[in-house]
Amino acid sequence: MTNMQYQQPAPYQASQGFVPLAPVAPSNKDVSHKIVSGRKWFFAKAGLEGLSIITGIVVSGISGGVIAAQAPYPTVNGYFDAALSFPPGILAILWPAAELVTLAVRRNRGIHPGAHVGIHLIIWLAGTAAGGLVASEYSLDSLFTYWWLSDFSLPVAEKTKGYAHYLTMELALCICLWPLVVVNMILFVRACIECHRRNMRRAMHRANKKAMLIAAQSAWAPGQAPGQVPYQMAAPAAPAPVPGPPPPPMNAYQQYPMAELDKTGTPKPQASTVSNVSPVQSPFPSQPQPTAAELAQPQPHPPHLIHEIGGGAAQYPEMPATSPAPAPPRVEMPADGHHVEVPAVPTPEHHHQQQQRQHTEPYTPVTETQQVAQDGDAESARGQRSGPPQYVMMGGTKVRYYEF
Repeated sequence: MTNMQYQQPAPYQASQGFVPLAPVAPSNKDVSHKIVSGRKWFFAKAGLEGLSIITGIVVSGISGGVIAAQAPYPTVNGYFDAALSFPPGILAILWPAAELVTLAVRRNRGIHPGAHVGIHLIIWLAGTAAGGLVASEYSLDSLFTYWWLSDFSLPVAEKTKGYAHYLTMELALCICLWPLVVVNMILFVRACIECHRRNMRRAMHRANKKAMLIAAQSAWAPGQAPGQVPYQMAAPAAPAPVPGPPPPPMNAYQQYPMAELDKTGTPKPQASTVSNVSPVQSPFPSQPQPTAAELAQPQPHPPHLIHEIGGGAAQYPEMPATSPAPAPPRVEMPADGHHVEVPAVPTPEHHHQQQQRQHTEPYTPVTETQQVAQDGDAESARGQRSGPPQYVMMGGTKVRYYEF
């Protein structure tokens, strides 16, 4: 038997007519992780952005009115109040407008939440500072107390009328700054939440992308370029055992060669060595070799043959020593109608009883005619011959047998 060696499968060749697709990496255009708000918050945010724009317009307009009302009174701090409230109002207009435009263009995906955190933080901090200063200025100006540099050149009636308008504009500016601060503070808190969600989703997106790339690369066998059909590296099999020497030749009459006999007729023991032991097992069951004593004993003959050796008595084959079953009684029906039981015919002697009797009785030579008559009497109970006697020479002895 030849040894079968496992061969490594050949890699894919382009001439086979089939080119597999390379592993597709996740697309960089995936923006699902950037959408961090639902539909309800989208409309709520749009409403807050619109409210921020309205409050920004109002604060910017009132800041301009404060500057105009403060013009006749150069010693009043109207310019300082307008300088603090005007920048938050302008940012509250421009930034929400830019966010709404971005949402319309990008389809539900606005500006980065980190930018919202910074801008809304500036708006509500500046608005808070401006509101506090404007409120303190209004509390001082409403007492009708004048600074030591107050202008007394104008008439009292005109001065009182213009100053009252200035106080009204200053009060309106203080009132409108606080809605602007509240709206932008809500937008600031929401921007912080969206920024945290975006960072978490971005980290998860990067991890998933890396995992997909690793899984796509692990689909190819080691040392195999992308675009080839993946194949498994077969492990080399263990070499088959080398067969031993062939068994010794056997003759046509026995399975194994005869053992050498000593002077007493006992087989000599053979040394078991590696050279005379074949690893190939015989498919037939092993049979013990007969000894010289067993070979010297007479062998049983077929039951259908009766033979004689030389001039002796007829020999019958050996049969198991079992007592035959008694024959049933024969029933005869006489003419008068009453049946009478007749004892059965006695069973003839068994062959082993005849053999014992022959061994114990003295041997009396008989002629061939007498032997044929005796054989005929003995064979009448066993059956009729099917032909004339047959003769054969066995070991220098003439043997006669009959077929029944």
